[in-house]
Amino acid sequence: MGDGQDAFVPDDVDSRLKEIKDFTSVLDTAIRRMTPPSWAMTQDTVGGELRDFAEGFPERKDATVTDGKEERAKARGALKEAVLALHAVGTAAAAGNFDAAGKALANFRTVLVQAVPLLKAAEPWSVYNPDVRAARIAQFRSLYQAAFDPASAPRRPDND
Repeated sequence: MGDGQDAFVPDDVDSRLKEIKDFTSVLDTAIRRMTPPSWAMTQDTVGGELRDFAEGFPERKDATVTDGKEERAKARGALKEAVLALHAVGTAAAAGNFDAAGKALANFRTVLVQAVPLLKAAEPWSVYNPDVRAARIAQFRSLYQAAFDPASAPRRPDND
């Protein structure tokens, strides 16, 4: 994460949560002012951030990290719950029920707060751990190289 101004902002669970909370704060104003383009765009952005965040906790079959399977599954599940809770905000707002949208937003925040311990527990086995991130990058480079140079692809030993 980071940009030209803060190029070395850590990409960890805490910084991801802060970014999501910052984006979500826009929904307060958008819902209160009943401005559909603002809440729709913000909901879409936050939903994308949540899904991207979940991808940082590799699935069971990911070969780059073998430990923490249960923790990673719980973290992914918690973020999927947050996406669903966020969807309820948009559904209520799209129906013009801004009181319900405000309540759904409060529920979304509760779901996100409840997810924090699960996310922190899974962080050691996620791409938010620099060693895991480096292993994944190395694996992707290897796969990329094998796609362009099949001779470099790992081979199973022949069973003669």
